[in-house]
Amino acid sequence: MLYAVVDQGGELIARDLTTDQAARAILTVDSQEYEIRPSGAYRDYWTLWTRQQVANKPWTETLMGTYGVEYEARAAIFARVVKEADGGRWWKAEAMPQADYDAMISQAEAEADE
Repeated sequence: MLYAVVDQGGELIARDLTTDQAARAILTVDSQEYEIRPSGAYRDYWTLWTRQQVANKPWTETLMGTYGVEYEARAAIFARVVKEADGGRWWKAEAMPQADYDAMISQAEAEADE
């Protein structure tokens, strides 16, 4: 499935993205940075860390984490970011299936033509 990523105002950031690409787009909006790091407390447990780069804020561990080897954990965390990002207070963007985005744009254009 391909995704479109939009910001909080509904403006398109990028389209035709894979799950990994959509997650990266969401996680880097508004000068955000992210890392997926191994947990020091649990073997084979990986967590998502984020920070606001321009504000030089410290890294913050999120509640998103999973067990597995690194590439499996990264894929699981990225899938969860795409699923849960809603463009709200914590997330500055959201992903939607490309087909849903195209339908929304078509409907808006049809309404504008009326």
